[in-house]
Amino acid sequence: MDVNFAPRLRGDGIELRALSQRDVRVRATIGRHREVARGFGGDLARDHLPMTEAEAADELRHSFGPGPHWAIADDTDTLVGTIRLAPIDVPNRSARLGIGIYDPGRLALGLGSAATRTALSYGFGKLGLNRVNLTVLAGNDRAIAAYRKVGFRLEGGSPRSRPRRRRRTAENE
Repeated sequence: MDVNFAPRLRGDGIELRALSQRDVRVRATIGRHREVARGFGGDLARDHLPMTEAEAADELRHSFGPGPHWAIADDTDTLVGTIRLAPIDVPNRSARLGIGIYDPGRLALGLGSAATRTALSYGFGKLGLNRVNLTVLAGNDRAIAAYRKVGFRLEGGSPRSRPRRRRRTAENE
């Protein structure tokens, strides 16, 4: 099984394909957004800063790793996000799913769910995986709903991943 090969795949209104130089430019143009950074657990202090093409290329390069990975493109072949099944544990036939939709205007349109269903179909079908898992921040309700919609179920949680409440003190009352 070649776990690094990622063929071009089509889903409902999306295509999973190799990343291109045009995608780097599109990612830089989309820029940083607080809503997207919050869903990734990213740096909210930088959300207002423009993104250079070098930063976009670095981000896209680091969102991938060994294992199949794709650019998620819409029906106009424009980058929407990225998705990967990595790392793949070959002996246990399992993998971790990672996905990101970068443009807040493209959230809640079903593109992530379509990409997830397409990647899972490939993973369970062609790669013969038995299990795919993922990690999501406890407060990312939109992502949790999308993952449940495509068949994931909650199996546990980390106390450190839950949002913390501010303690009431004389200073912040």
